[in-house]
Amino acid sequence: MKRRGTFILIIVLMLVGVGFLITTLGSKTDTKVSSLSSSEAGIPATAQTAELDGEMIIFNSLKEMDAHAKLVVRGTIISATTSTYMPESMKVAQLPPEKAKHAGIAKTIFGVKVEQVLGGDSSLIGKVINVVQLGGYDATTNTNYVMNGDPISEKGKTYLFFLSDTNPDGSRASVGGPQGRFLVESNKLKAVSTDSSNLPVAKELVGKDLANLEKNYRQLVGRQ
Repeated sequence: MKRRGTFILIIVLMLVGVGFLITTLGSKTDTKVSSLSSSEAGIPATAQTAELDGEMIIFNSLKEMDAHAKLVVRGTIISATTSTYMPESMKVAQLPPEKAKHAGIAKTIFGVKVEQVLGGDSSLIGKVINVVQLGGYDATTNTNYVMNGDPISEKGKTYLFFLSDTNPDGSRASVGGPQGRFLVESNKLKAVSTDSSNLPVAKELVGKDLANLEKNYRQLVGRQ
């Protein structure tokens, strides 16, 4: 994944279930790499961008990714709340003041209304679950945090999620980062980024008819 400018901070952390190992917090730049324009996302044109680079587990098949997912659902995002996540490994007190004020990583909690459960607890249909994603706009620092290759999800859009078990705060995350999230458009599945569209699971799912996938999903992945 491309990196721009000078690194602000080197960090190593794993947000439970996200499937991304974050290794760098990139420098501020005016370049927007999110799939949303500033106006669409409610991000001011003056906002700076901090790029997050990382490594993720690559699943070789849909069946393999399903084995790592505790819940597979189709749902629509109805709310989004961004806050700053401060990993314990981040020694903020040791940073120069200019860097310290930008310390932390934005995470966004999405309220997802579950419309269908392909794998996992079927009683969640019709309920709202929380799905966490690294990145988002932090108004306190006027900074838009973006994970390269994993654009922030969009409120009002419908996705097929492959989700982890619950985190301590009750939220879940897509397994394997962008591999575990597909946009639903016209009853077809679409990769959320160019990077993820070239991965093995995307090659199995992109362009597939959602209704047929939901009908035959358990048989496809060998779920009981």
